[in-house]
Amino acid sequence: MQQAEIYEFLEEYFNNNQCEIVDRSPGHLKVQLTIDMDKELMNRPFYWHYLEKTGGIPNPASITFITNKEKAPEGLKGEFIHFGSPRLHQLFQSTKKLAGFVRLYEKTPVMPNKQTSLFPWLLVNIKISYECDTKKKIAFVHMA
Repeated sequence: MQQAEIYEFLEEYFNNNQCEIVDRSPGHLKVQLTIDMDKELMNRPFYWHYLEKTGGIPNPASITFITNKEKAPEGLKGEFIHFGSPRLHQLFQSTKKLAGFVRLYEKTPVMPNKQTSLFPWLLVNIKISYECDTKKKIAFVHMA
């Protein structure tokens, strides 16, 4: 995964999770997290427990990711994110947890004054495991 792909992944991840991208350049993203995403990513359980018990006003964190040091503004402080970084792997795990299904639509050409029927697609990813003296795994993807 190249740095440009990581940048695109970050943009899509935070947009899909309703986080506001406050500042961006080709080398960095500054994101204002929502309450749910702050709880998911920032590891502040005592802060959130305290706020929930006292009824305080929540203040979700903002985080800056630097994907390209040459293209980022001079003197910008943030977290450099690359393929081996623990934060990127945390985001991958969060994606697996939050995205249990996929909704796909067929892209059809637009015809004026004509309705186009869309056909539903079902994508199933199944892993079957048979266990006895030896273990045998079968994995396949079925599209209908």
